[in-house]
Amino acid sequence: MFLKKNTGDAVCEIELQSSLQFNLFHLSIINSNIGIQSFFMRLTILLFVVLCATTVFGKGEKPEPTGELLSMAYLSTHSFADALLKFKSVDDKLKVNGADKEALWQLGLVYFTIANNDKNYLNRCLEAWDNYLRLYPNDAFALWNRAFVKHYFKTGNPCNDVQAAMQSVKKKYLPQEPAELTACFKKKK
Repeated sequence: MFLKKNTGDAVCEIELQSSLQFNLFHLSIINSNIGIQSFFMRLTILLFVVLCATTVFGKGEKPEPTGELLSMAYLSTHSFADALLKFKSVDDKLKVNGADKEALWQLGLVYFTIANNDKNYLNRCLEAWDNYLRLYPNDAFALWNRAFVKHYFKTGNPCNDVQAAMQSVKKKYLPQEPAELTACFKKKK
């Protein structure tokens, strides 16, 4: 369809149909750009919601112990003489700050190594873990270490500590040996 317009001496023809088609084409591009922008906005929002849900309700990161975990191999890499030397530095740290988490953890490890050579230190070792747990309750790895001490020296009930540790972390994050302690993973009936 053509439109003729008189502009003085000249007659201008404007092709309305092609102009209309050209404008519709540009509108469809604009609409598709808005659609793409809307799509990306929705995708961004969805990813944000998934990330937040994973953080809040998801598994989260693997929990890490404050220090070394006791195991059957622990004593092969930690000597009695080293433990006696380390005791002095740990004791000094605790004199400065009695709630020092790492120093309390180290004290339990040091007493374990010393108790292996001198059974008179067994009670001090258990007290060290008790003190740690008083200040930092529900620390699954400290509970595991205390359970290991009880198991190793055959004193008390280590399964109570293992069961308590499983209340704080999943059992897959706890050591999988020795078998006597992992048998405690089974729930009591």
